[in-house]
Amino acid sequence: MKSPEDIAAANPSSPLRRIELSPGVFGAATSRRVARGEVLVSFQGFPPAAEKSRYSIQIAPRLHIVTRETSNYGPDDFINHGCSPNAFLDVSTLNVVALRDLEYGEEVLLNYCATEEELVEPFRCDCQSPDCYGEVKGFRFLSRPEKEALKEITSPWLREKYGLKADIA
Repeated sequence: MKSPEDIAAANPSSPLRRIELSPGVFGAATSRRVARGEVLVSFQGFPPAAEKSRYSIQIAPRLHIVTRETSNYGPDDFINHGCSPNAFLDVSTLNVVALRDLEYGEEVLLNYCATEEELVEPFRCDCQSPDCYGEVKGFRFLSRPEKEALKEITSPWLREKYGLKADIA
């Protein structure tokens, strides 16, 4: 099995690298400066999951993909949740895209509620954001103002189901 460092070394153009946030706790950070709108990683080609899990990503009402390969962990397998994310998953392309310019070494964060209606394993969030949810359970559990704040990066099917209109075309 290749280590995350071996995988990163084999793909030096990747804008992501694995970081250790605290002993045994990992994340994904930028390996260089990244421009707003730049693709950080693509999840294209991953097969649909038989059922949702802690490691699956919901891309439609009853459709998940699993991007974590059990024998080949890459930096993208360590992208953590943040209530104030700096990246998002565009479910139409399955690309993770930077929401703003990112500095070298900055941890890449996705808001898991933007794609997940209900998490299999809810968790206590400690992201330190002023907008922190406290407990992350999924989109359906957010307040209306929290859903509205997230609508620009929320999966289209969730926006439609919950009556949100995005300001983007």
